Formats: sequence, structure tokens, C-alpha cells
Amino acid sequence: MEWEMKRLNRMSSIELMFELFVAMLKLCTGTNFSENKSVPLSPQLREEVRKLDQYIDDMQLLCKYHIGTAEELSAFREETIQKIHALVQERSSIYNKIRRATEPVKTELKEQAKAISQQIAPLRKELKCADRIWERSLDTVTNLLNQERQMETQVMNRYKERSYER
Repeated sequence: MEWEMKRLNRMSSIELMFELFVAMLKLCTGTNFSENKSVPLSPQLREEVRKLDQYIDDMQLLCKYHIGTAEELSAFREETIQKIHALVQERSSIYNKIRRATEPVKTELKEQAKAISQQIAPLRKELKCADRIWERSLDTVTNLLNQERQMETQVMNRYKERSYER
């Protein structure tokens, strides 16, 4: 700060006006921020960032639809699959109409098909998130069952060892 004041004191009035003009242009154009030279992320870190984004998407899905149990998740998946199937059938019927339609009607039908495709895209994304959550929950349950089996076998082995000692 002090160094910059000394630099400004040594400038002539024309140079000061020029500096002021450049500063005002930077403010108006939004380029007054210094460039952040970001270091590229390592592949492992990029993978972790991608996983974090997926976890965030999954959590937002669960919160948006108030899903708290596996049954609710399963019902949501089935409902989403049915919605997608209905929209895909509707879109395919529009595509069939496009084949037989005249040119002015074709553009209108294409717009309808495009609108349906835009409705399908978020549903597929939600279904993908739900499938990820389902797979992860199955893995968690499987791991918990394996741990419980191991604990049971350890207890049974201790019981057998006690019976041999007596």
C-alpha cells in the first residue's frame, strides 16, 4: 500500500489520469480481479471431487423427495422408471407421426419431441442417483452382515474353547 502511494506521488497528472481511467475500465468490465493461477488437480483428487459431487447429488435427491428408507427408495425408483417409460413411449409415437407429417407440422412435432426429451433427462439423472444410492446401501448391508457373521463365529469359537477346557 505504502509502495503504491509513493509510486502514485512520482507520477505526473496525465499518468495519474491514465491510471484512474484504467482502474475505472477494470471496474466496469469486471476484470479488476487478479487472475487466479490454479494448479491442475491430480487424477486422484479429481476422482475424489467427482465422488463428492455424486454424494451431494445423492443427498439432494434424498432430501428433495424425503426418502428415508429402502422401501421409499425402491418405490421412488419404480415410479421414476414408469414415468420415463411413459415419456419415451409418447416421444416415440411423436417420432412416428413425424415420418408421415408434412413440413409445417414436422417442426411442431419436433419441438414436442424435444420438450419431452428435456423432461426425460432430469428423470434419468434422478434414476441414476437412486441406483447409486441403492447399490451403496446394498454394499453397506452386505458388509454389516459379514461383520456380524464374523462376530458370531468368534463367539462360537470362544464357546468351543471353553467347553474343551472344562
